[in-house]
Amino acid sequence: MIKEAKEDYKRHKADVEVNNRRVDVLDVEKKKFVHKRWMDVTVGDIIIVKKNQAFAADLLFLTAENEEGTCYVETMNLDGETNLKIKKALDETKDMRHDDLASFKADIECEAPNSRLYDFTGNLQLTAADGTSKKVPINPSAVLLRGCTLRNTERVFGAVIYAGGWRGARTHSRTQQRWCGACLHGVRGRRARWTHEGAYTAMGTV
Repeated sequence: MIKEAKEDYKRHKADVEVNNRRVDVLDVEKKKFVHKRWMDVTVGDIIIVKKNQAFAADLLFLTAENEEGTCYVETMNLDGETNLKIKKALDETKDMRHDDLASFKADIECEAPNSRLYDFTGNLQLTAADGTSKKVPINPSAVLLRGCTLRNTERVFGAVIYAGGWRGARTHSRTQQRWCGACLHGVRGRRARWTHEGAYTAMGTV
């Protein structure tokens, strides 16, 4: 019993440390990035992730500080693999620069959080200045998972799709971590809507 209590305390301390890490989040009104704790990041936030930092939430990869719109991530915490994975932003967003992010408007329709690490079903609904819209499928290579670490890339910008406190995720299996980190915002259906302003509404089962 004493040993188990010590282990629980260690896990609790680790969870507190993770939830209180800082990340730069875009303040739309001030049009600048401000510090937030991981536990305060919400769906719809646009965040910066810097080299060798872990992702604070599951993100749609918007753009990187390179012309290709690519980055490398380490997924060892999720799948145990040590080789780096290459990720690629959508062609429709990869050329956005820092100043474009505050005016970026879009909806994301996507499935509810699940344990699949290499699959993703969702669409990005882009709205142009003239009011016209375009639906773009989101492929798994454009999704950056919480628990992964950015490598060999100076900075990337991503929009939070799923978020939430770890709440002991470290004690679960790798395939459970994504669900534990994401479901705490109350996703109910298989499809959810995200907007840049931070609105998030479950759309029901599809």
